[in-house]
Formats: sequence, C-alpha cells, structure tokens
Amino acid sequence: MSSGILAPPRQPLRLAPLAGKFAGLRRDWFQYGTTVTFTATGQTKTATINIDGTAPFELHSVQFATADTAAIPAFVKWSDNTNALGLMADFSLPINSVAGTGAQPHYLVVPYVFDANAVVNFSFINNGGATQALFVTFSGAKLKP
Repeated sequence: MSSGILAPPRQPLRLAPLAGKFAGLRRDWFQYGTTVTFTATGQTKTATINIDGTAPFELHSVQFATADTAAIPAFVKWSDNTNALGLMADFSLPINSVAGTGAQPHYLVVPYVFDANAVVNFSFINNGGATQALFVTFSGAKLKP
C-alpha cells in the first residue's frame, strides 16, 4: 500500500562526450574504494586508492557508508598525488559535504579524471563514535580505447 508520497524520478547522469586526450575512448563503469577503522573519537587515519595502470579513471560520484549515526561521522581531505593536486581546500571538510550515501550519491558537477597509475591519498578525522568503520567509494568509468 502506498503512502501517497512519491519521490521525483531520478534523472540519468548525462556526461559530455570525451574530448582532448580522452577523445575516442569508451567508458567502462568501475568503482574504487577504501576503508578505515577508527578506535577513538578525534582519531586521524590515512588511506590510499591506487588507480589501475591500464586506464585513466573518470570520477562521477563519491559515496560513504558507516554504521555510526552522528550527523557528521568524519572529516576528510584527499589529493591526487600523481598530478600533485590537492583536490580540496587545505583543511578537512565534513564527509557528507563531499560524499553522499549509496542511496543518494554526491555527483560531481564536472567529472574528474585520474591518470592511470594515479595515487589518491585520504586523511580522515573521526567525528563519530569511538569505534566505527568508514567506507568510501569512487564510482565512475575506466577510459579505454
């Protein structure tokens, strides 16, 4: 039985054609992820995602998951060390301002492309319960000929 409340239909993600050095490549859906486990509130942890060497990765959305119910379970900062780019301001941001949930991912307005073999470094600060696991997922596409 329906409650009568309907959510608007989700619109498909519409990506512009690949241009520049990526023109002519096809997009194959792919995900990368990392996990950190905190054992104390305020604890800082680092993690790394290594982008596959066979293809650049076009990042479309970022998701996070945790069992903690804190409004802001963690703060995060990440960078693309291969291109020496800090992808965020020089301070950590609430994770829910840069990542959504699996049900409502945070879509990037303009997809970001990590080069093949890129190294993405993360720094997390626990703002939730003393013990919690935090999962972060990058969803997007490998760019292949």
